[in-house]
Amino acid sequence: MSGIRRINTHRNVARLVRPGQSQPAVNPIVMDADELRDKVRDSLLARKFEDRAVLTGRIATGLGKAGLNIGATAVLLGIHQEAINDFTPSDIAHLIRYVRINNPGLLKAVSDALNELLPAPPTVADHAASRTRKAA
Repeated sequence: MSGIRRINTHRNVARLVRPGQSQPAVNPIVMDADELRDKVRDSLLARKFEDRAVLTGRIATGLGKAGLNIGATAVLLGIHQEAINDFTPSDIAHLIRYVRINNPGLLKAVSDALNELLPAPPTVADHAASRTRKAA
C-alpha cells in the first residue's frame, strides 16, 4: 500500500486517500441535521459581512435553481425577512437544516458553498501533530 495514507472521516471511519488527492469535505447529507445547522451558523458568523452575503446569495441561488421555493419555506420556518440579503446566519442555517431533513438531494445544488463553509475532517496526521509535545 505504498503511496496511500489513511484519514479519518467525521464518523471516525478510516478511508484511503492517495497522495495529491484532496481531502473529502464533510458530507452534509449524512451529517446529523442539528450538527449541520450548528456548523453552518458558526461558520457564517465567523466570516466578514461581505463574505457572508456572498455565501448566502450562492446558497439561495443554488437552492432556488434546484426547485426550492425559498420564500414559502422561510415562512414555514418562521423566517419573516423580506429579502434573502436580510437572512441572518441562523436563518440560513435553519433553511439548510430543513432541506437536509426534507429533501437532502437539494444539498447537491449548494455543495460548493457548503464545502467552503464546512471544514474538512482532521486527518490522522493532524491528530498526531496535535498530540506532539513541543520541547521548551
